[in-house]
Amino acid sequence: MTDSYTDRLVDALNAFEDGIYIIREDYTVEFMNRAMVKFLGEGLGKKCHQVVNRSYRKCPWCRMQEVLENGRTLHSEVHIPSVDRTFHMIEVPVRNLDGTRSKLNIYRDITDHKHQQERLRVSEEDYHRLFEHVGVGVYISSKEGKFLNDSPALLDMMGYESKKEFLQIDILHDLYVHPADRHKFQQMIERDGRVIVYEVNFKRKDGTTIPVLLTANVRYGPRGRVLGYEGICVDQSQRRRMDQKIREAHDFLHNIIQSSPDAIFAADMNGKIVPWNRVAEELLGYPAEDVIGKVNIADVFSNGIAVKMMQMMRRSEYGGRGKLRQTQEQLLHSEKLAAMGRLTFQLAHELNNPLYGIMNTLELLKGDGADGVYVAGCLEGECHFLTGDLKTRRKVEYVQKTLTEIGVDPGRVEMFNLSSAMGPRFAEIAREMTERIRELGPNVTAPSRAA
Repeated sequence: MTDSYTDRLVDALNAFEDGIYIIREDYTVEFMNRAMVKFLGEGLGKKCHQVVNRSYRKCPWCRMQEVLENGRTLHSEVHIPSVDRTFHMIEVPVRNLDGTRSKLNIYRDITDHKHQQERLRVSEEDYHRLFEHVGVGVYISSKEGKFLNDSPALLDMMGYESKKEFLQIDILHDLYVHPADRHKFQQMIERDGRVIVYEVNFKRKDGTTIPVLLTANVRYGPRGRVLGYEGICVDQSQRRRMDQKIREAHDFLHNIIQSSPDAIFAADMNGKIVPWNRVAEELLGYPAEDVIGKVNIADVFSNGIAVKMMQMMRRSEYGGRGKLRQTQEQLLHSEKLAAMGRLTFQLAHELNNPLYGIMNTLELLKGDGADGVYVAGCLEGECHFLTGDLKTRRKVEYVQKTLTEIGVDPGRVEMFNLSSAMGPRFAEIAREMTERIRELGPNVTAPSRAA
């Protein structure tokens, strides 16, 4: 082989971006191209394991004997700790003109590619984990109306146990209660590229209807062709039930306030009047539509009274901020209790005066014809007004003593200590008091009966 040929061969090997080196059977490096020198440094005349692995022992991945004895080219992947890089290695047997054998090694740096693969793997695992465990329904569907993939949450939401069965349903006819909603969804999403919180009704496997919110994006293919859609479905059943309960509670409270025989009004912390019932209209002469949200309490009452009322509203001993909501809850609770029948009872709990209702007990028994009264107070030691429950019990005992003196059985008045979480006990007390009053008979002190 001429020197000019050898020079051209060396130039060709040096042109490669891959690292190339040639070693003899005794592992001595006899050639390294520029890329290999850049990777590992100059190593001509040294043992290859000294150059590559910085070791006096043969590299653990070396397959010299296998390559030379079988005359085969081998491919493998190797990480070289000395440079902290990963390479795709090609080992090629070479027979020299003098009959000796050598091995040509080609090292292609794939470190960046491996890092990219690892990032992709982690990303796919994260996506899979999110897809499998997210609490809302996640799906991928075709434009033609078939599910391609779905999350377990969506299967559960729609009442399916088998993913295979769910993927076979026809979205237009088997999922949408109103097929026109599917057409509208497709028009919007293909026009805008996405749909946000589109509310529709779906059919579960058992035929029941479930309201959902759809948020989705278009899946595009080559040249912008629409392949399908991907997005999430959020079950709105609980929200609708809560909305209904809120409406019912609002209506119930509104009816309580409007049907009260007393004037009821309240103001926010800035003095703006909020509720204003019919009796307030009659008593003060201002129509509700002209007052609520428009009039300040200072416009209705004299300046001194208005200032005093606002000061009281802000003081903790009169409830402070949020007292209106507490009172609303108190009214709701009390009205529900009042629906239990002829037995008149009242709650002394969160009102500023814990004796509200106690002072009129005798009038209830004598004037209004009630057969019995019982009071539900806080558990001892748990009253928001510290000793309000104890003061109330003393008043009840006083009323019982007074009843005895006027010839009325004191058993017609009783007090019980309860918490808001003791619903079953409350019902039991109601039954006990009802039976007690039945045994005592009608209240003969009532005007209609005394006559």
